[in-house]
Amino acid sequence: MKILLVIRWPVGGIKTYLRYIYTQEIFKGCEFTLVATDVGFKDFAHQYLVGDHFECVLTEDRNDALVKAYKEILSRKTFDIIHAHGFSAGALIASVPRALPYPSIMTAHDVFRTQQFSGIKGKLKLLGINLLYTRFDGVHTVGEDACKNFSEFVRLYPRKKIKNIDHGVDAQRFATAQARDYRAEFDCQGRKIIGFFGRFMSQKGLLDVIKAMKLLSARLAPEQMPLVLTFGWGGFIREDYALIEQLGLSDYFRQLPFTDDVPAAIKGVDLVVMPSRWEACGLLAMEVLCAGKPLIATNCIGLRCVVENTPARVIDPYSPDQLADAVQSALEDNDAAFTAFQPEAVKRFDLQRPALELYNYYLALLEGTP
Repeated sequence: MKILLVIRWPVGGIKTYLRYIYTQEIFKGCEFTLVATDVGFKDFAHQYLVGDHFECVLTEDRNDALVKAYKEILSRKTFDIIHAHGFSAGALIASVPRALPYPSIMTAHDVFRTQQFSGIKGKLKLLGINLLYTRFDGVHTVGEDACKNFSEFVRLYPRKKIKNIDHGVDAQRFATAQARDYRAEFDCQGRKIIGFFGRFMSQKGLLDVIKAMKLLSARLAPEQMPLVLTFGWGGFIREDYALIEQLGLSDYFRQLPFTDDVPAAIKGVDLVVMPSRWEACGLLAMEVLCAGKPLIATNCIGLRCVVENTPARVIDPYSPDQLADAVQSALEDNDAAFTAFQPEAVKRFDLQRPALELYNYYLALLEGTP
């Protein structure tokens, strides 16, 4: 199969999807041409999307640049399938006249929210999205919540043409990783360590972690306070760390560079907090559970279905008081429930299943029965 992948925002979950799914053995016989904007994507592509079956065409960070490259690729190559990843890429290529000459699908890597479509302009925007997305032969979602969400907002798109394939992770890698020794790095032998692995954006809920730590600082002695590790850069990192300093919490937070070795990072902490406000599919929760580490997560869309029937402590989003209580309880507990659940997590979230399902979906699309 020759597959054209189109991505407007190759960041976050989309990058993880590319790395996880298209590097699976079942896709080795496919030829992929990837057209994407280069928003810090070049190094990632060179590291993970390698081999003769990958061609990467990177453009400037503009809609028109992506569309121009997309048209140019179509003018010189033929494909079996066109696959747009993300809402933006889907809308862009569907808006180009006669630009879907082959069977085409779009993957919904995010969820819609009501506040995005408020007022008359918002309603017109939603209508436009509905009309554009109906041009695709199929829509693929990465979790049941995302599937229901797409059906709720894109009502013109036939439900029978939406294919949900629950996402997965590199389960064995997270299960068998060697832990990073943060206590030696920070000389904090007597303190518990919490990992926050989300990006610095409101969706991921770091503000709730900061507020929860302020509540805990009123309950616990300084030497009993856990240390929160955050990773990466960008987003609202300046504002978040300014607030941490303003609240007198600087001794309880450490900022680390982005790490490629996420399994070792997760294994090295005592607890992972995931106070998300919304997700399309909570991959981090899958990774933590496969690593056998304690997890606190919210019951927000896209995450609740991942942590259902697991030992994760589940709280409401936007609830720093619940988070503080859950952190205190988790740090007084042990890992036994999560260690016991680990084999089930590895089986439940393994990557081979979603990779095989996507491959079979491609075949069905070519046969006209997606």
